[in-house]
Amino acid sequence: MKFLARPDEWEPSHTILSKYLVTRLYQLVDIYEVISYRYPITNGIILLEELYDTATACLKRPKTKDRLKSLLKESLDDNIQTSIINDPVVEKYFKNIKNELRPLSNKDLDENDIKKLQLTSLTYIATLNKKYAEFIFFELKAINLSSNHFDIESKRIDRLLKTLVAFALHSDHSIIQLKISFKGLIKDSPDRLVEQLSKIFSFDQNRDYQFSISNNNLGSDLKKQLGVQDDQASETYNFSASGKDAYSAFRNKVTTALRKLGVKNSSININNDEIWENVSFLNESTRQQTSLSFRNDSDPIIPLARINTLEQSLEKNKKKLQDFDYKTLEKIEESLYLYNLALSVPTIENSYILLWTSLESLMGLRTNEPDIVTIKKNVSSTLALGAIGRRVNATIQRMRSTSKANGWKKIYSPSDDHSANEFDAIGLCHWSSWITDQNIKNSPDDPYHDMESEPLLCKQYLDINQNWKKLQDLHSFITLSQKNLEYQLDRLYQTRNRIVHSGRFGRSGNYLWIHLEWYVAKLLAVSILILDNLYFDLDLDANPRDIVFGCLRGQYQSSIDYLERHKDKIINFDHLLSSGITRFPVLCF
Repeated sequence: MKFLARPDEWEPSHTILSKYLVTRLYQLVDIYEVISYRYPITNGIILLEELYDTATACLKRPKTKDRLKSLLKESLDDNIQTSIINDPVVEKYFKNIKNELRPLSNKDLDENDIKKLQLTSLTYIATLNKKYAEFIFFELKAINLSSNHFDIESKRIDRLLKTLVAFALHSDHSIIQLKISFKGLIKDSPDRLVEQLSKIFSFDQNRDYQFSISNNNLGSDLKKQLGVQDDQASETYNFSASGKDAYSAFRNKVTTALRKLGVKNSSININNDEIWENVSFLNESTRQQTSLSFRNDSDPIIPLARINTLEQSLEKNKKKLQDFDYKTLEKIEESLYLYNLALSVPTIENSYILLWTSLESLMGLRTNEPDIVTIKKNVSSTLALGAIGRRVNATIQRMRSTSKANGWKKIYSPSDDHSANEFDAIGLCHWSSWITDQNIKNSPDDPYHDMESEPLLCKQYLDINQNWKKLQDLHSFITLSQKNLEYQLDRLYQTRNRIVHSGRFGRSGNYLWIHLEWYVAKLLAVSILILDNLYFDLDLDANPRDIVFGCLRGQYQSSIDYLERHKDKIINFDHLLSSGITRFPVLCF
Protein backbone atom coordinates (compact mmCIF):
# COMPACT_ATOMS: atom_id res chain seq x y z
CA MET A 1 0.00 0.00 0.00
CA LYS A 2 1.01 3.61 -0.47
CA PHE A 3 0.49 6.13 2.31
CA LEU A 4 -1.78 8.91 1.09
CA ALA A 5 -1.20 12.03 3.21
CA ARG A 6 0.27 13.25 6.48
CA PRO A 7 -2.00 15.23 8.85
CA ASP A 8 -0.62 18.61 7.70
CA GLU A 9 -1.38 17.83 4.04
CA TRP A 10 -5.15 17.62 4.51
CA GLU A 11 -7.41 20.62 4.00
CA PRO A 12 -7.98 21.71 7.64
CA SER A 13 -11.77 21.28 7.64
CA HIS A 14 -11.61 17.56 6.83
CA THR A 15 -13.38 15.36 9.34
CA ILE A 16 -12.66 11.79 10.40
CA LEU A 17 -15.39 10.54 8.06
CA SER A 18 -14.33 12.67 5.10
CA LYS A 19 -10.74 11.43 5.53
CA TYR A 20 -12.04 7.89 5.61
CA LEU A 21 -13.99 8.47 2.39
CA VAL A 22 -10.93 9.77 0.53
CA THR A 23 -8.41 7.22 1.83
CA ARG A 24 -10.78 4.31 1.25
CA LEU A 25 -11.37 5.47 -2.33
CA TYR A 26 -7.63 5.57 -2.91
CA GLN A 27 -7.14 2.15 -1.33
CA LEU A 28 -9.70 0.60 -3.69
CA VAL A 29 -7.57 1.46 -6.75
CA ASP A 30 -4.09 1.13 -5.20
CA ILE A 31 -2.06 -1.51 -7.10
CA TYR A 32 0.22 -1.85 -4.07
CA GLU A 33 -2.59 -2.69 -1.64
CA VAL A 34 -3.20 -6.26 -0.47
CA ILE A 35 -5.70 -7.77 -2.91
CA SER A 36 -8.36 -8.23 -0.21
CA TYR A 37 -8.91 -4.46 -0.14
CA ARG A 38 -8.64 -3.44 -3.81
CA TYR A 39 -10.35 -3.65 -7.19
CA PRO A 40 -13.97 -4.59 -6.50
CA ILE A 41 -15.25 -6.41 -9.57
CA THR A 42 -19.02 -6.67 -9.11
CA ASN A 43 -22.05 -4.77 -7.85
CA GLY A 44 -25.79 -5.04 -8.43
CA ILE A 45 -25.96 -3.72 -11.99
CA ILE A 46 -22.84 -5.61 -13.12
CA LEU A 47 -24.33 -8.87 -11.82
CA LEU A 48 -27.59 -8.09 -13.63
CA GLU A 49 -25.62 -7.62 -16.87
CA GLU A 50 -23.81 -10.91 -16.24
CA LEU A 51 -27.14 -12.64 -15.60
CA TYR A 52 -28.54 -11.28 -18.86
CA ASP A 53 -25.46 -12.24 -20.90
CA THR A 54 -25.25 -15.72 -19.36
CA ALA A 55 -28.99 -16.39 -19.72
CA THR A 56 -28.80 -15.31 -23.37
CA ALA A 57 -25.83 -17.61 -23.95
CA CYS A 58 -27.61 -20.43 -22.13
CA LEU A 59 -30.56 -20.27 -24.50
CA LYS A 60 -28.09 -20.94 -27.34
CA ARG A 61 -25.71 -23.27 -25.47
CA PRO A 62 -27.39 -25.24 -22.66
CA LYS A 63 -23.96 -26.28 -21.34
CA THR A 64 -23.65 -22.86 -19.72
CA LYS A 65 -26.57 -23.57 -17.36
CA ASP A 66 -24.27 -24.50 -14.47
CA ARG A 67 -22.61 -21.12 -14.76
CA LEU A 68 -26.01 -19.41 -14.81
CA LYS A 69 -27.10 -21.25 -11.66
CA SER A 70 -23.86 -20.35 -9.89
CA LEU A 71 -24.23 -16.71 -10.90
CA LEU A 72 -27.83 -16.59 -9.68
CA LYS A 73 -26.74 -18.11 -6.38
CA GLU A 74 -24.01 -15.48 -6.02
CA SER A 75 -26.43 -12.67 -6.86
CA LEU A 76 -28.82 -13.72 -4.08
CA ASP A 77 -26.22 -14.63 -1.44
CA ASP A 78 -26.83 -12.64 1.76
CA ASN A 79 -23.24 -13.22 2.90
CA ILE A 80 -21.61 -11.79 -0.23
CA GLN A 81 -21.17 -8.03 0.18
CA THR A 82 -21.28 -7.39 -3.56
CA SER A 83 -24.37 -9.49 -4.33
CA ILE A 84 -27.43 -7.94 -5.97
CA ILE A 85 -29.48 -8.03 -2.79
CA ASN A 86 -26.69 -6.32 -0.79
CA ASP A 87 -26.16 -3.60 -3.37
CA PRO A 88 -27.00 -0.30 -1.57
CA VAL A 89 -28.81 1.15 -4.60
CA VAL A 90 -30.83 -1.99 -5.30
CA GLU A 91 -31.58 -2.49 -1.61
CA LYS A 92 -33.09 0.97 -1.23
CA TYR A 93 -34.66 1.73 -4.59
CA PHE A 94 -35.32 -1.61 -6.31
CA LYS A 95 -35.84 -4.05 -3.47
CA ASN A 96 -38.43 -6.03 -5.43
CA ILE A 97 -35.66 -7.47 -7.63
CA LYS A 98 -34.99 -10.19 -5.09
CA ASN A 99 -38.69 -11.15 -5.02
CA GLU A 100 -38.52 -11.77 -8.78
CA LEU A 101 -35.20 -13.62 -8.73
CA ARG A 102 -35.52 -15.65 -5.54
CA PRO A 103 -38.16 -18.14 -6.82
CA LEU A 104 -35.77 -19.13 -9.64
CA SER A 105 -32.84 -19.89 -7.33
CA ASN A 106 -34.15 -23.28 -6.22
CA LYS A 107 -35.10 -24.47 -9.71
CA ASP A 108 -33.16 -26.52 -12.22
CA LEU A 109 -33.94 -23.73 -14.74
CA ASP A 110 -35.82 -24.92 -17.80
CA GLU A 111 -36.07 -22.83 -20.95
CA ASN A 112 -39.01 -20.76 -19.65
CA ASP A 113 -37.13 -20.00 -16.41
CA ILE A 114 -34.07 -18.91 -18.35
CA LYS A 115 -36.14 -16.64 -20.59
CA LYS A 116 -37.79 -15.13 -17.53
CA LEU A 117 -34.39 -14.53 -15.95
CA GLN A 118 -33.14 -12.96 -19.16
CA LEU A 119 -36.09 -10.57 -19.41
CA THR A 120 -36.11 -9.72 -15.70
CA SER A 121 -32.43 -8.82 -15.69
CA LEU A 122 -32.79 -6.81 -18.90
CA THR A 123 -35.73 -4.88 -17.44
CA TYR A 124 -33.76 -3.79 -14.39
CA ILE A 125 -30.62 -3.03 -16.40
CA ALA A 126 -32.67 -0.66 -18.55
CA THR A 127 -34.27 0.85 -15.44
CA LEU A 128 -31.05 1.25 -13.46
CA ASN A 129 -28.55 2.11 -16.16
CA LYS A 130 -28.95 5.87 -16.42
CA LYS A 131 -29.80 6.37 -12.75
CA TYR A 132 -27.33 4.06 -11.01
CA ALA A 133 -24.42 6.51 -10.53
CA GLU A 134 -26.89 9.28 -9.72
CA PHE A 135 -28.34 7.21 -6.88
CA ILE A 136 -24.84 6.46 -5.53
CA PHE A 137 -23.92 10.15 -5.42
CA PHE A 138 -27.29 10.99 -3.89
CA GLU A 139 -26.69 8.49 -1.09
CA LEU A 140 -23.14 9.73 -0.53
CA LYS A 141 -24.39 13.31 -0.33
CA ALA A 142 -26.91 12.26 2.33
CA ILE A 143 -24.13 11.12 4.68
CA ASN A 144 -23.24 13.60 7.40
CA LEU A 145 -19.45 13.68 7.23
CA SER A 146 -19.38 15.54 10.56
CA SER A 147 -21.25 12.77 12.33
CA ASN A 148 -19.81 11.21 15.51
CA HIS A 149 -21.26 7.81 14.54
CA PHE A 150 -18.15 6.65 12.73
CA ASP A 151 -18.89 2.93 12.81
CA ILE A 152 -22.35 3.25 11.23
CA GLU A 153 -21.48 5.91 8.67
CA SER A 154 -18.15 4.34 7.63
CA LYS A 155 -19.98 1.12 6.78
CA ARG A 156 -22.41 3.09 4.59
CA ILE A 157 -19.50 4.87 2.91
CA ASP A 158 -17.66 1.61 2.35
CA ARG A 159 -20.62 -0.09 0.65
CA LEU A 160 -21.24 2.91 -1.61
CA LEU A 161 -17.60 3.36 -2.58
CA LYS A 162 -17.08 -0.29 -3.50
CA THR A 163 -20.21 -0.08 -5.63
CA LEU A 164 -19.05 3.16 -7.26
CA VAL A 165 -15.50 2.00 -8.03
CA ALA A 166 -16.68 -1.33 -9.45
CA PHE A 167 -19.10 0.56 -11.72
CA ALA A 168 -16.37 3.01 -12.75
CA LEU A 169 -13.91 0.27 -13.72
CA HIS A 170 -16.70 -1.60 -15.51
CA SER A 171 -17.51 1.63 -17.39
CA ASP A 172 -13.93 1.93 -18.71
CA HIS A 173 -12.48 4.48 -16.29
CA SER A 174 -8.77 3.82 -15.80
CA ILE A 175 -7.23 2.90 -12.46
CA ILE A 176 -4.39 5.36 -13.01
CA GLN A 177 -6.63 8.38 -13.51
CA LEU A 178 -8.83 7.43 -10.56
CA LYS A 179 -5.76 7.25 -8.29
CA ILE A 180 -4.58 10.68 -9.42
CA SER A 181 -8.03 12.22 -9.04
CA PHE A 182 -8.76 10.64 -5.66
CA LYS A 183 -5.45 11.86 -4.25
CA GLY A 184 -6.44 15.41 -5.22
CA LEU A 185 -9.45 15.23 -2.91
CA ILE A 186 -7.26 15.77 0.18
CA LYS A 187 -7.17 19.47 -0.75
CA ASP A 188 -10.98 19.78 -1.07
CA SER A 189 -13.26 20.66 1.82
CA PRO A 190 -15.68 17.95 3.04
CA ASP A 191 -18.77 19.83 1.88
CA ARG A 192 -17.48 19.74 -1.73
CA LEU A 193 -16.28 16.12 -1.77
CA VAL A 194 -19.28 14.50 -3.42
CA GLU A 195 -19.57 17.31 -5.96
CA GLN A 196 -15.89 16.93 -6.86
CA LEU A 197 -16.25 13.17 -6.96
CA SER A 198 -19.12 13.39 -9.42
CA LYS A 199 -16.93 15.52 -11.71
CA ILE A 200 -14.20 12.87 -11.75
CA PHE A 201 -16.50 10.33 -13.33
CA SER A 202 -17.97 10.52 -16.81
CA PHE A 203 -20.63 7.83 -16.87
CA ASP A 204 -22.99 9.41 -19.38
CA GLN A 205 -20.56 10.44 -22.10
CA ASN A 206 -16.96 10.28 -23.23
CA ARG A 207 -14.61 13.24 -23.06
CA ASP A 208 -12.44 14.51 -25.91
CA TYR A 209 -8.65 14.76 -25.60
CA GLN A 210 -5.74 16.01 -27.72
CA PHE A 211 -2.59 13.88 -27.38
CA SER A 212 1.04 14.51 -28.29
CA ILE A 213 3.73 11.83 -28.70
CA SER A 214 7.46 12.52 -28.87
CA ASN A 215 8.40 9.35 -30.75
CA ASN A 216 10.13 8.93 -34.11
CA ASN A 217 9.40 5.21 -34.44
CA LEU A 218 5.62 5.11 -34.84
CA GLY A 219 5.68 4.01 -38.47
CA SER A 220 3.56 5.42 -41.26
CA ASP A 221 0.81 2.79 -41.02
CA LEU A 222 0.25 3.37 -37.32
CA LYS A 223 0.32 7.14 -37.73
CA LYS A 224 -2.31 6.86 -40.43
CA GLN A 225 -4.50 4.61 -38.28
CA LEU A 226 -4.26 7.04 -35.35
CA GLY A 227 -5.02 10.03 -37.56
CA VAL A 228 -1.73 11.66 -36.59
CA GLN A 229 -0.85 15.22 -37.56
CA ASP A 230 2.89 16.06 -37.58
CA ASP A 231 3.91 19.17 -35.66
CA GLN A 232 7.23 20.09 -37.28
CA ALA A 233 7.87 22.93 -34.85
CA SER A 234 7.66 20.85 -31.67
CA GLU A 235 8.73 17.56 -33.31
CA THR A 236 5.69 15.74 -31.97
CA TYR A 237 2.84 13.69 -33.41
CA ASN A 238 -0.65 14.87 -32.42
CA PHE A 239 -3.98 13.10 -32.57
CA SER A 240 -7.36 13.19 -30.86
CA ALA A 241 -9.26 10.49 -28.96
CA SER A 242 -12.25 10.24 -26.67
CA GLY A 243 -12.85 8.23 -23.52
CA LYS A 244 -13.87 8.32 -19.87
CA ASP A 245 -10.50 9.88 -18.99
CA ALA A 246 -7.19 10.65 -20.69
CA TYR A 247 -5.53 7.33 -19.86
CA SER A 248 -8.53 5.33 -21.01
CA ALA A 249 -8.92 7.38 -24.20
CA PHE A 250 -5.27 6.99 -25.22
CA ARG A 251 -5.10 3.30 -24.33
CA ASN A 252 -8.26 2.43 -26.26
CA LYS A 253 -7.27 4.48 -29.32
CA VAL A 254 -3.82 2.88 -29.55
CA THR A 255 -4.91 -0.71 -28.89
CA THR A 256 -7.73 -0.39 -31.44
CA ALA A 257 -5.30 0.98 -34.03
CA LEU A 258 -2.81 -1.83 -33.40
CA ARG A 259 -5.55 -4.46 -33.71
CA LYS A 260 -6.72 -3.07 -37.04
CA LEU A 261 -3.18 -3.06 -38.35
CA GLY A 262 -2.72 -6.62 -37.13
CA VAL A 263 -5.73 -7.74 -39.16
CA LYS A 264 -4.20 -6.47 -42.40
CA ASN A 265 -0.52 -7.10 -41.77
CA SER A 266 0.88 -10.14 -39.93
CA SER A 267 4.33 -8.57 -39.71
CA ILE A 268 3.18 -5.43 -37.91
CA ASN A 269 4.92 -4.84 -34.58
CA ILE A 270 2.06 -4.59 -32.10
CA ASN A 271 4.50 -4.90 -29.19
CA ASN A 272 5.72 -1.33 -29.62
CA ASP A 273 6.55 -0.25 -26.06
CA GLU A 274 7.74 3.16 -27.12
CA ILE A 275 4.25 4.34 -27.97
CA TRP A 276 3.36 4.25 -24.26
CA GLU A 277 6.20 6.60 -23.36
CA ASN A 278 6.70 10.34 -23.85
CA VAL A 279 2.94 10.90 -24.09
CA SER A 280 1.10 14.04 -23.00
CA PHE A 281 -2.33 15.58 -23.41
CA LEU A 282 -3.80 19.05 -23.24
CA ASN A 283 -5.28 19.45 -19.77
CA GLU A 284 -8.45 21.55 -20.11
CA SER A 285 -8.26 22.65 -16.45
CA THR A 286 -4.75 24.12 -16.62
CA ARG A 287 -4.49 24.63 -20.41
CA GLN A 288 -1.08 22.98 -20.20
CA GLN A 289 0.38 19.68 -21.40
CA THR A 290 0.17 16.90 -18.81
CA SER A 291 2.30 13.76 -19.09
CA LEU A 292 0.79 10.28 -18.99
CA SER A 293 2.73 7.56 -17.16
CA PHE A 294 1.56 4.03 -17.96
CA ARG A 295 4.67 2.20 -16.75
CA ASN A 296 4.57 3.39 -13.12
CA ASP A 297 1.01 2.25 -12.45
CA SER A 298 1.15 -1.31 -13.81
CA ASP A 299 -1.52 -1.08 -16.49
CA PRO A 300 -1.96 -4.75 -17.58
CA ILE A 301 -2.68 -3.84 -21.21
CA ILE A 302 0.95 -2.78 -21.63
CA PRO A 303 3.51 -5.60 -21.38
CA LEU A 304 6.30 -3.38 -20.01
CA ALA A 305 4.03 -2.31 -17.13
CA ARG A 306 2.50 -5.66 -16.10
CA ILE A 307 3.06 -6.57 -12.49
CA ASN A 308 4.96 -9.77 -11.63
CA THR A 309 3.38 -11.04 -8.42
CA LEU A 310 5.43 -14.24 -8.53
CA GLU A 311 8.74 -12.40 -8.25
CA GLN A 312 7.36 -10.08 -5.57
CA SER A 313 6.07 -13.03 -3.54
CA LEU A 314 9.34 -14.95 -3.68
CA GLU A 315 11.37 -11.86 -2.80
CA LYS A 316 9.43 -11.56 0.46
CA ASN A 317 10.74 -15.05 1.11
CA LYS A 318 14.28 -13.68 0.54
CA LYS A 319 14.66 -15.52 -2.79
CA LYS A 320 14.40 -14.88 -6.49
CA LEU A 321 13.11 -17.34 -9.06
CA GLN A 322 16.65 -17.75 -10.40
CA ASP A 323 17.86 -18.89 -6.95
CA PHE A 324 15.89 -22.15 -7.06
CA ASP A 325 17.42 -25.35 -8.39
CA TYR A 326 16.18 -26.28 -11.86
CA LYS A 327 15.26 -29.75 -10.53
CA THR A 328 12.63 -27.98 -8.42
CA LEU A 329 11.36 -25.66 -11.15
CA GLU A 330 11.15 -28.32 -13.87
CA LYS A 331 8.40 -30.10 -11.91
CA ILE A 332 6.09 -27.21 -12.84
CA GLU A 333 8.02 -26.07 -15.91
CA GLU A 334 5.02 -25.70 -18.24
CA SER A 335 3.10 -23.54 -15.77
CA LEU A 336 6.09 -21.26 -15.13
CA TYR A 337 6.81 -20.90 -18.83
CA LEU A 338 3.21 -19.98 -19.63
CA TYR A 339 3.04 -17.50 -16.74
CA ASN A 340 6.20 -15.70 -17.84
CA LEU A 341 5.01 -15.71 -21.44
CA ALA A 342 1.69 -14.20 -20.34
CA LEU A 343 3.53 -11.19 -18.91
CA SER A 344 5.29 -10.45 -22.19
CA VAL A 345 2.77 -11.06 -25.00
CA PRO A 346 1.44 -7.83 -26.55
CA THR A 347 -2.32 -8.33 -26.28
CA ILE A 348 -4.19 -8.59 -23.00
CA GLU A 349 -6.52 -11.28 -24.38
CA ASN A 350 -3.61 -13.60 -25.24
CA SER A 351 -2.06 -12.86 -21.88
CA TYR A 352 -5.29 -13.83 -20.13
CA ILE A 353 -5.56 -17.14 -22.02
CA LEU A 354 -1.93 -17.96 -21.21
CA LEU A 355 -2.51 -17.23 -17.52
CA TRP A 356 -5.54 -19.50 -17.46
CA THR A 357 -3.61 -22.24 -19.28
CA SER A 358 -0.80 -21.86 -16.75
CA LEU A 359 -3.37 -22.34 -14.00
CA GLU A 360 -4.85 -25.44 -15.62
CA SER A 361 -1.45 -27.02 -16.22
CA LEU A 362 -0.51 -26.51 -12.56
CA MET A 363 -3.49 -28.43 -11.21
CA GLY A 364 -3.05 -31.71 -9.33
CA LEU A 365 -5.49 -34.17 -7.75
CA ARG A 366 -7.36 -34.51 -11.05
CA THR A 367 -10.35 -36.84 -11.30
CA ASN A 368 -12.95 -37.47 -14.00
CA GLU A 369 -14.64 -34.22 -13.01
CA PRO A 370 -14.53 -31.23 -15.41
CA ASP A 371 -11.35 -29.14 -15.19
CA ILE A 372 -13.19 -26.15 -13.72
CA VAL A 373 -14.40 -28.29 -10.80
CA THR A 374 -10.83 -29.37 -10.03
CA ILE A 375 -9.62 -25.78 -10.35
CA LYS A 376 -12.30 -24.47 -7.99
CA LYS A 377 -11.51 -27.12 -5.37
CA ASN A 378 -7.75 -26.58 -5.53
CA VAL A 379 -7.63 -22.80 -5.88
CA SER A 380 -10.45 -21.72 -3.58
CA SER A 381 -9.24 -23.81 -0.63
CA THR A 382 -5.59 -22.80 -1.14
CA LEU A 383 -6.17 -19.06 -1.38
CA ALA A 384 -8.82 -19.07 1.36
CA LEU A 385 -6.19 -20.52 3.70
CA GLY A 386 -4.36 -17.18 3.50
CA ALA A 387 -7.46 -14.99 3.98
CA ILE A 388 -6.84 -14.26 7.67
CA GLY A 389 -3.17 -13.54 7.10
CA ARG A 390 -3.89 -11.12 4.24
CA ARG A 391 -6.19 -9.00 6.41
CA VAL A 392 -3.70 -8.97 9.28
CA ASN A 393 -0.76 -8.26 6.98
CA ALA A 394 -2.54 -5.38 5.22
CA THR A 395 -3.24 -3.74 8.58
CA ILE A 396 0.33 -4.23 9.82
CA GLN A 397 1.76 -2.74 6.61
CA ARG A 398 -0.55 0.26 6.87
CA MET A 399 0.36 0.71 10.54
CA ARG A 400 4.08 0.64 9.71
CA SER A 401 3.67 3.20 6.89
CA THR A 402 1.50 5.45 9.03
CA SER A 403 3.85 5.26 12.01
CA LYS A 404 6.82 6.21 9.86
CA ALA A 405 5.03 9.04 8.03
CA ASN A 406 3.49 10.55 11.17
CA GLY A 407 6.46 9.98 13.47
CA TRP A 408 4.72 7.92 16.15
CA LYS A 409 6.74 7.87 19.36
CA LYS A 410 5.74 4.30 20.21
CA ILE A 411 6.60 1.34 18.00
CA TYR A 412 3.84 -1.24 18.36
CA SER A 413 4.70 -4.92 18.19
CA PRO A 414 3.67 -8.24 19.79
CA SER A 415 4.80 -8.31 23.43
CA ASP A 416 6.08 -11.89 23.16
CA ASP A 417 8.22 -11.15 20.08
CA HIS A 418 9.04 -7.49 19.39
CA SER A 419 10.89 -8.40 16.18
CA ALA A 420 8.12 -10.63 14.78
CA ASN A 421 8.20 -10.84 10.97
CA GLU A 422 4.72 -10.84 9.47
CA PHE A 423 6.09 -12.56 6.36
CA ASP A 424 6.91 -15.84 8.12
CA ALA A 425 4.55 -18.36 9.72
CA ILE A 426 5.61 -17.85 13.36
CA GLY A 427 5.81 -14.07 13.12
CA LEU A 428 2.38 -13.88 11.50
CA CYS A 429 0.93 -15.90 14.40
CA HIS A 430 2.43 -13.37 16.84
CA TRP A 431 0.99 -10.43 14.91
CA SER A 432 -2.42 -12.09 14.51
CA SER A 433 -2.51 -12.77 18.24
CA TRP A 434 -1.56 -9.16 18.98
CA ILE A 435 -4.09 -7.59 16.62
CA THR A 436 -6.96 -9.73 18.02
CA ASP A 437 -5.97 -9.27 21.69
CA GLN A 438 -8.97 -7.92 23.60
CA ASN A 439 -6.91 -7.24 26.75
CA ILE A 440 -4.74 -4.39 25.50
CA LYS A 441 -7.66 -1.94 25.28
CA ASN A 442 -6.86 1.25 27.24
CA SER A 443 -3.43 -0.12 28.15
CA PRO A 444 -0.06 1.44 27.16
CA ASP A 445 0.06 -1.12 24.32
CA ASP A 446 -3.30 -0.04 22.87
CA PRO A 447 -2.58 1.51 19.43
CA TYR A 448 -6.02 3.09 19.15
CA HIS A 449 -5.01 6.60 20.30
CA ASP A 450 -2.27 6.81 17.66
CA MET A 451 -4.51 5.28 15.02
CA GLU A 452 -7.62 7.39 15.56
CA SER A 453 -6.29 10.28 13.48
CA GLU A 454 -5.95 7.84 10.54
CA PRO A 455 -9.52 6.53 10.12
CA LEU A 456 -8.81 3.91 7.43
CA LEU A 457 -6.10 2.26 9.50
CA CYS A 458 -8.24 2.58 12.62
CA LYS A 459 -11.20 0.89 10.94
CA GLN A 460 -9.05 -1.95 9.57
CA TYR A 461 -7.65 -2.56 13.06
CA LEU A 462 -11.02 -2.39 14.82
CA ASP A 463 -12.74 -4.59 12.21
CA ILE A 464 -10.31 -7.32 13.20
CA ASN A 465 -9.94 -6.58 16.92
CA GLN A 466 -13.67 -6.27 17.61
CA ASN A 467 -14.95 -9.01 15.30
CA TRP A 468 -12.36 -11.78 15.64
CA LYS A 469 -12.59 -13.04 19.20
CA LYS A 470 -12.96 -16.80 18.98
CA LEU A 471 -11.75 -19.43 16.55
CA GLN A 472 -15.31 -19.70 15.21
CA ASP A 473 -14.91 -16.18 13.83
CA LEU A 474 -11.83 -17.24 11.87
CA HIS A 475 -13.62 -20.38 10.65
CA SER A 476 -16.53 -18.29 9.32
CA PHE A 477 -14.22 -15.81 7.62
CA ILE A 478 -12.16 -18.49 5.86
CA THR A 479 -15.16 -20.50 4.65
CA LEU A 480 -16.82 -17.33 3.33
CA SER A 481 -13.58 -16.44 1.55
CA GLN A 482 -13.55 -19.90 -0.02
CA LYS A 483 -17.10 -19.41 -1.30
CA ASN A 484 -16.23 -15.97 -2.68
CA LEU A 485 -13.24 -17.43 -4.50
CA GLU A 486 -15.39 -20.11 -6.11
CA TYR A 487 -17.73 -17.46 -7.47
CA GLN A 488 -14.78 -15.45 -8.76
CA LEU A 489 -13.22 -18.49 -10.44
CA ASP A 490 -16.49 -19.13 -12.26
CA ARG A 491 -16.31 -15.54 -13.50
CA LEU A 492 -12.69 -15.88 -14.59
CA TYR A 493 -13.49 -19.14 -16.41
CA GLN A 494 -16.45 -17.57 -18.19
CA THR A 495 -14.18 -14.75 -19.37
CA ARG A 496 -11.70 -17.33 -20.66
CA ASN A 497 -14.49 -19.05 -22.59
CA ARG A 498 -15.73 -15.75 -23.98
CA ILE A 499 -12.30 -14.98 -25.40
CA VAL A 500 -11.87 -18.48 -26.84
CA HIS A 501 -15.32 -18.72 -28.42
CA SER A 502 -16.04 -15.16 -29.52
CA GLY A 503 -12.86 -13.12 -29.13
CA ARG A 504 -14.63 -10.80 -26.67
CA PHE A 505 -12.88 -9.84 -23.45
CA GLY A 506 -15.77 -8.20 -21.62
CA ARG A 507 -16.02 -4.77 -20.06
CA SER A 508 -14.19 -5.65 -16.82
CA GLY A 509 -11.59 -7.85 -18.49
CA ASN A 510 -8.56 -5.72 -17.61
CA TYR A 511 -9.31 -5.93 -13.89
CA LEU A 512 -10.19 -9.61 -14.02
CA TRP A 513 -6.71 -10.06 -15.53
CA ILE A 514 -5.21 -8.51 -12.40
CA HIS A 515 -7.06 -10.98 -10.17
CA LEU A 516 -6.17 -13.96 -12.36
CA GLU A 517 -2.49 -12.99 -12.46
CA TRP A 518 -2.46 -12.77 -8.66
CA TYR A 519 -4.13 -16.19 -8.27
CA VAL A 520 -1.71 -17.90 -10.66
CA ALA A 521 1.37 -16.20 -9.21
CA LYS A 522 0.49 -17.10 -5.63
CA LEU A 523 -0.15 -20.73 -6.56
CA LEU A 524 3.15 -20.91 -8.45
CA ALA A 525 5.01 -19.34 -5.54
CA VAL A 526 3.59 -21.70 -2.93
CA SER A 527 4.15 -24.68 -5.27
CA ILE A 528 7.82 -23.77 -5.70
CA LEU A 529 8.32 -23.37 -1.96
CA ILE A 530 6.63 -26.71 -1.20
CA LEU A 531 8.61 -28.58 -3.85
CA ASP A 532 11.84 -26.93 -2.72
CA ASN A 533 11.31 -28.20 0.83
CA LEU A 534 10.31 -31.79 0.13
CA TYR A 535 12.34 -34.32 2.07
CA PHE A 536 11.57 -37.48 0.10
CA ASP A 537 12.33 -38.79 -3.33
CA LEU A 538 9.91 -37.88 -6.10
CA ASP A 539 11.32 -40.51 -8.45
CA LEU A 540 8.41 -42.67 -7.35
CA ASP A 541 5.14 -42.60 -9.26
CA ALA A 542 3.93 -39.53 -7.35
CA ASN A 543 2.97 -36.57 -9.52
CA PRO A 544 4.59 -33.41 -8.05
CA ARG A 545 1.36 -31.48 -8.66
CA ASP A 546 -0.63 -34.08 -6.70
CA ILE A 547 1.80 -33.68 -3.82
CA VAL A 548 1.55 -29.89 -3.89
CA PHE A 549 -2.24 -29.75 -3.88
CA GLY A 550 -2.51 -32.72 -1.56
CA CYS A 551 -0.43 -30.70 0.86
CA LEU A 552 -2.47 -27.51 0.34
CA ARG A 553 -5.94 -29.04 0.39
CA GLY A 554 -4.97 -31.29 3.27
CA GLN A 555 -3.86 -28.27 5.29
CA TYR A 556 -7.08 -26.43 4.47
CA GLN A 557 -9.22 -29.33 5.67
CA SER A 558 -7.07 -29.73 8.79
CA SER A 559 -7.28 -26.01 9.57
CA ILE A 560 -11.05 -25.88 9.10
CA ASP A 561 -11.42 -29.00 11.25
CA TYR A 562 -9.24 -27.53 14.02
CA LEU A 563 -11.11 -24.22 14.05
CA GLU A 564 -14.44 -26.07 14.12
CA ARG A 565 -13.40 -28.40 16.98
CA HIS A 566 -12.07 -25.50 19.05
CA LYS A 567 -14.63 -22.92 17.91
CA ASP A 568 -15.32 -21.60 21.42
CA LYS A 569 -11.64 -21.02 22.24
CA ILE A 570 -10.20 -17.52 22.43
CA ILE A 571 -7.80 -16.60 19.62
CA ASN A 572 -4.20 -16.78 20.82
CA PHE A 573 -0.74 -17.63 19.51
CA ASP A 574 -0.90 -21.35 20.36
CA HIS A 575 -4.26 -21.90 18.66
CA LEU A 576 -3.21 -19.89 15.60
CA LEU A 577 -0.05 -21.94 15.23
CA SER A 578 -1.85 -25.24 15.80
CA SER A 579 -4.57 -24.37 13.28
CA GLY A 580 -2.01 -24.10 10.47
CA ILE A 581 -3.62 -21.05 8.86
CA THR A 582 -0.24 -19.31 8.62
CA ARG A 583 1.69 -22.38 7.46
CA PHE A 584 2.11 -20.89 3.96
CA PRO A 585 2.84 -17.18 4.59
CA VAL A 586 3.37 -16.52 0.87
CA LEU A 587 -0.43 -16.74 0.57
CA CYS A 588 -0.88 -14.13 3.30
CA PHE A 589 0.08 -10.90 1.54
